[in-house]
Amino acid sequence: MPIAQRTVEPTLVCQSRGITTNMPPSLPSTSLIALTSIIRQLSTLSKYADEMFGDVFNEASKYVYRSNKLEERVAALAQALQERKEDETVALPDVPAPVQEKPEQHILNVYIPRALKEKYHECDRPPPLGVFARLR
Repeated sequence: MPIAQRTVEPTLVCQSRGITTNMPPSLPSTSLIALTSIIRQLSTLSKYADEMFGDVFNEASKYVYRSNKLEERVAALAQALQERKEDETVALPDVPAPVQEKPEQHILNVYIPRALKEKYHECDRPPPLGVFARLR
């Protein structure tokens, strides 16, 4: 099951929030509330779109970096093979081994999506299980 990257919750567009007036709701006030709610939703949508395109750009730049490294290794290997074919008596030169990059750690807070962080902070605290261990 994939991890939710973003949570989008619907809002009631025509309901007033936090506006306290003694007057009954009228058509102009309801339309003004609806327009401001729509603008707020569009603002949230643009923020999510910016995050999504930023994530796509970061992933694409990682792939470009990795493909460039792979292309350099293939070029070095092709050159070494070409030299080997030209002179069969010479030993194959050592091609430098690729530097082992650290595997990405997806459990660090840097890599956790914001929606998952929000869900994590909304949860109740875990029970104190250490109390049960002392009762033994």
